[in-house]
Amino acid sequence: MNDLQSIAEHLEADYYSDIEFICSNALIYISQVMEMDVHGAMALNAVLCEQLINQVMDTIRAKRTNSLGYFIQLAEKQQGGHDCSACSGNCNMEHGMQLMKLKESNKNIESIIYRLQTEGTPLRDIEYPPMYAAVRQQMANLEKKLVELSIFEQSRLIPGILNAQQQINVHA
Repeated sequence: MNDLQSIAEHLEADYYSDIEFICSNALIYISQVMEMDVHGAMALNAVLCEQLINQVMDTIRAKRTNSLGYFIQLAEKQQGGHDCSACSGNCNMEHGMQLMKLKESNKNIESIIYRLQTEGTPLRDIEYPPMYAAVRQQMANLEKKLVELSIFEQSRLIPGILNAQQQINVHA
């Protein structure tokens, strides 16, 4: 197994699955908070958190659908000694589009992290019910995991893709 395949497996096992798990837990807590008679600002904050979680889940689904398959395909081309310089221009364009989608997805994650830090901040001077505190904890866990994902993709995934593309002469 080459480096890109192990990176793809690491993304799925240690980031995408964990993020989905955190999101699922947070949504359960949010639904329980919404059933309670809570302060209006707390209910509004819970709704904002729910919107952010749905955006995160959509982003992770898109990453799985669009990216993981490409990473594996690229790794197979790399292992098989594929040479994109012998392909039509569509091959190079496809590789460029995949990298652009990944970078766009990363910007989306960074935007969500910013929104988590601003819109998802705890309310001041209000006594929290335990269920709302659980929502806050899940949102903090989600923010931490998204930051880790962003760092991992910037430091390992994108360089791995660029290296694999270079090895198969994507921009030759």
